[in-house]
Amino acid sequence: MPRQLLMVHDDAASTPEPRAPEGYLLTTYRPGDEAEWGPLVSAGQMGDEWPVEKVRQSLTGTEAFDPAGLFFAREASTGTALATACAYPQSSFGRSWPGLHMVAADTRSRGKGLGKLVCQAVLHYWGQRHAPRVTLTTDDWRLAAIAVYLRLGWRAVRVREEGEDHAERWQAAWDKLDAPPEWRQFAAPLV
Repeated sequence: MPRQLLMVHDDAASTPEPRAPEGYLLTTYRPGDEAEWGPLVSAGQMGDEWPVEKVRQSLTGTEAFDPAGLFFAREASTGTALATACAYPQSSFGRSWPGLHMVAADTRSRGKGLGKLVCQAVLHYWGQRHAPRVTLTTDDWRLAAIAVYLRLGWRAVRVREEGEDHAERWQAAWDKLDAPPEWRQFAAPLV
């Protein structure tokens, strides 16, 4: 199975504090949010089901988890979580990096900018902590997410290891997105 595509953001410190669109709220983790996070991520085509206990074992109960770094975009009138993203360390090339982790959005949130909102929140979180570089991994078919990342200043990393070269996969994604030239650039390799 091919590795996920890798992206980096080199200027999280310039990310402005995110503002939720009218009718929505941006919140951080509160105890018990696992019950909303799990179904949201499960519905977000992450490939797995996320019951509460698995969420606690894999995320909220881990040493690396910071409640201030798990964001939810919620409908203001009901409090229903519609999108989420987490600031969480990622491992790439034998090193841990500040990361954007587990971005998911409910289908009811499409076109409302809520995926972008939670991604901005994670970048702002890392920028406030002076992270020099933030990473994320994604799948080729998550084109809507890749478009959001590119609009927010993320750049593709050309991975060349273990017989893989992601240049063709990135080219295909850029072509499907009809990406402008400024999006079609590779970032400096992770070292």
